[in-house]
Amino acid sequence: MKNNMKAVVVLKVCLPILLLLSTIGYIVSVINSVPLGDEWRWMKNLLIPYEYGNINLWEYVTGEYAFLSHSHYFTLLFIYFDYQVFGLDYAHMSYFGLGMYIACWCLLAWYFLLLHDYKLNFVGYLCFLIFTVAYASPLSNFSWGLVLFEYLYFFFALALLCFFDLTLRSKLSLKAFFPAFVFSAIFADTIGLVAVLTVLGWCLLASLLKRYSWKNTLILWSCFLLVLIVQFAILGSGIGGGSDPFGALIGLLGSVEHIFQSLLMTFALPLMDKTMLSESEVFQEGFRVWQLVVGFLGMIVSLVGVGCYLALGGARRSQLPMLLFLFGLVSWAAILLTRYQDFGPYIFDGRRFVRFFTTYYIAAGFGLSLCLKGPRKVVTCALLVLMASFFWVASVAQYHRAKYVQSYFEVAASALQADPLDSKQLGGSIPRCRNHFCDEVIEFLRNEKSNAIR
Repeated sequence: MKNNMKAVVVLKVCLPILLLLSTIGYIVSVINSVPLGDEWRWMKNLLIPYEYGNINLWEYVTGEYAFLSHSHYFTLLFIYFDYQVFGLDYAHMSYFGLGMYIACWCLLAWYFLLLHDYKLNFVGYLCFLIFTVAYASPLSNFSWGLVLFEYLYFFFALALLCFFDLTLRSKLSLKAFFPAFVFSAIFADTIGLVAVLTVLGWCLLASLLKRYSWKNTLILWSCFLLVLIVQFAILGSGIGGGSDPFGALIGLLGSVEHIFQSLLMTFALPLMDKTMLSESEVFQEGFRVWQLVVGFLGMIVSLVGVGCYLALGGARRSQLPMLLFLFGLVSWAAILLTRYQDFGPYIFDGRRFVRFFTTYYIAAGFGLSLCLKGPRKVVTCALLVLMASFFWVASVAQYHRAKYVQSYFEVAASALQADPLDSKQLGGSIPRCRNHFCDEVIEFLRNEKSNAIR
């Protein structure tokens, strides 16, 4: 009897870890040292000028800053550190990001267990599996080192939401919350800014519903506006000053169907994205319709999970599910308003955004676990079966595609190593490097014997 109990405990501990490891295995299989996109621009416009003494360290670190958008301070510092110590091997950026990917899950797991006093009943355990399956979606563009590295910023964002929930549960003072709030607004790049806007949006909504102090809401909003004024005064608008969200809004009002289409695409992205659907022999040219069907299904089940949480008293125990769900919606709105004029609603085909929208389903898992009564067992089981089904199909598809991803980067690496350099071949493998954009950088890296092109 005791041996059976031990076996059950071991299985319960190992199952969520095995789910996470299945995606980690895929991630490791596609990690490479090939720079893909923005990394080339940073080397050309920041790293090389800094090395040649044309700009100072402050200009290097803040050179990517964009007001109300990017602030890749940690990314640029990591690139410079890796260049000085390891010869700039971009695989290091990926492995660091993988560590942060694991840290994000550990943070969520810790907070989930904390909310349940480290004791899970049957439904609570199933909900733990739901959030793990949602978080471990294998559909992100893990082969791009920058996407993996940005889990550092995702960690900051999730931590901010957890800290804010602690303040709402009177476990942390608002005064103690301020440093994390300001830090995220300044240093945690766009992902941290989305978390900050999520907190501010929740405060405003809760105050309007008379469930949160207007005093605290005004304090947080005032603090945020002060941070923005100081940033703008010191750094100006940065390279992102040309974005026109108002123009995008006008365009969206003229194509209202794009608003709903893009929203459904965000719910589909962590489950079954454009690449999987368009490459399927079943869906083929009709993949857009099926993408919206998957998104609609995902939206319904996540709304059911969050709805049960609200209707059955879960909000009295924690506001984190609402914050996570709102984080996904704020991400959708921010990306749509800043990228719509360039890409239309199809910007949400991009796999680099997957992590933003796993929060819908993480919220459902957290929320169902907090319900005090009602038919949560049936809803939880149904949601877990649905999420596990999509997870299985996506994992199989990604492992199948891994060999093609590896082949692509092998071709790209060969193009980088070719001597003499064939810019046309290189541009075919790395779009950023078309029209000789990367030639200067490659010459610099070769002279420095950098690992980036080995």
